[in-house]
Amino acid sequence: MTLDKERAKKYFQNLFLVAIADGKLATEERELLVGVAIRMGLSIRDSATIMRNITQEEFHIPDTEEQQMLHLSDIVKVMMIDKEIHEKEYELCLGYALKIGQSEAMLQEIIEDSKNQNWYKFKNPYPNH
Repeated sequence: MTLDKERAKKYFQNLFLVAIADGKLATEERELLVGVAIRMGLSIRDSATIMRNITQEEFHIPDTEEQQMLHLSDIVKVMMIDKEIHEKEYELCLGYALKIGQSEAMLQEIIEDSKNQNWYKFKNPYPNH
């Protein structure tokens, strides 16, 4: 599965929205975002521009159900990387889950699965980047 630069930017923006939802960007979140940006082929300038110019809290929804579910899993990992689930982060993840036709029960299942994984092994759904 490949991802063009514009979709990579939107994907990164979604992750960043969750990371800053609690009003701060934890060191673990920052490190994770840097790693994701690099794996997706985004330059430091690209990612910095996205972070500086964030003006909306609207998620970009991937095209396929497979991409949507991978993305939900990834934003949950961003929410949990600092080992805290903040209310605003949870609300954003739930909002995304509902937008892609998933339930809160599915979100809870993904959260439980994520608790059993190594959060620093962020799965890159786009291995060609």
